[in-house]
Amino acid sequence: MKKVIFSIAMIATILRATGQDYNYFDTSFYSPILDKTKSMRTYLPPGYDDDTLSYPVVYYLHGATGSYLELTQYMQELQNMIDTGHIRPMLVVGLDGQCDPFAGSMYANSILYGNYEDYIIQEAIPFAESVLRTKNSPNYRCIMGFAMGGYGSMKLALKHPEVFAGIASYNGVLQLDTTLVLWQPEVTSENPGPPYNYQYGAGIFTNLLFTGAGGFSPNLSIPPYQVEFVYDTLGVKVDSVFEKWKEHDCSRLVKYLEPNSHHPALFFACGINDFLYFHPTNVCFADTLDDLGIDYEFLTTNDGHILSDEILLAGMSFLDSVMYDSIWVGHIEYVFVKPNTLSIYPSPFNANINLSYSTPGKCFIKLEIYNINGR
Repeated sequence: MKKVIFSIAMIATILRATGQDYNYFDTSFYSPILDKTKSMRTYLPPGYDDDTLSYPVVYYLHGATGSYLELTQYMQELQNMIDTGHIRPMLVVGLDGQCDPFAGSMYANSILYGNYEDYIIQEAIPFAESVLRTKNSPNYRCIMGFAMGGYGSMKLALKHPEVFAGIASYNGVLQLDTTLVLWQPEVTSENPGPPYNYQYGAGIFTNLLFTGAGGFSPNLSIPPYQVEFVYDTLGVKVDSVFEKWKEHDCSRLVKYLEPNSHHPALFFACGINDFLYFHPTNVCFADTLDDLGIDYEFLTTNDGHILSDEILLAGMSFLDSVMYDSIWVGHIEYVFVKPNTLSIYPSPFNANINLSYSTPGKCFIKLEIYNINGR
């Protein structure tokens, strides 16, 4: 990760507050990359008052029209998960991807929005870990998000695999080709035509496409919106514009990962009743991973476009296991240590083999692994 030196202007103003059964605090700092002050809200786990302890951290990216405050609605559930032992104590930091003129930044580097990808990787995460007691290691750092944040978290994890141990994407757009096919009749129904003169504010599908265009195909020379829209006046996808969108497509970015190399552990989930048609994009993304031989966990529920307790629990449990139970060494992941157990999985083996071994007390262990020829 690029090292960032923070100036005096970037020192946080920390506000400690108490919620219902949980604690959190707000932090703000000046971002030179965006040339503006940005804020973050952090969920504090039980025991954080003990200044001798440090914690794993999960960064949360919000959806379109949201902000870093979106994390607040999930804090009670996070507290319940820790209280009931479903996950172990960790920090969860809500980052701010809100910007004008549309519904959000798409967590992209854009001449219209600003370089939000760089802001998160080069500034927000290093800053958070300078003011929070995190373990400050990629092995104990994950990212997750909902909707636009589900897309953004997956994209950032794929583009910066050295930064994160795991990722949980909730109801994110994980393949753009499918999205544009399914959204075309919705967008044309929201705008009178043909010929279509697309207007921001015409409807949710149009608004989200403008938001995507601001991140993927901005053009400051085209008034009034300063973007290249992905459909033409007849409602047909513009190939030259979509070529720019492809650079931001998770189904294409994942192809740069090596199946047998270290990369973030992948979890994604989506409800089949998501009215924005995000579930088919998750299915297509899973198919791409299958073709590439990359391991993942995909959860389908009957939910709509919401981050349900079921999905959040599954995602947080996944990230908990990645950060607490996993130590990456080369191509081997050691996971799920339990007393007096030895397990090796998956079976049959693939390029990644997981070994788990534990003893009831401290002792020296010699673990030997042989091939089928006894070597």
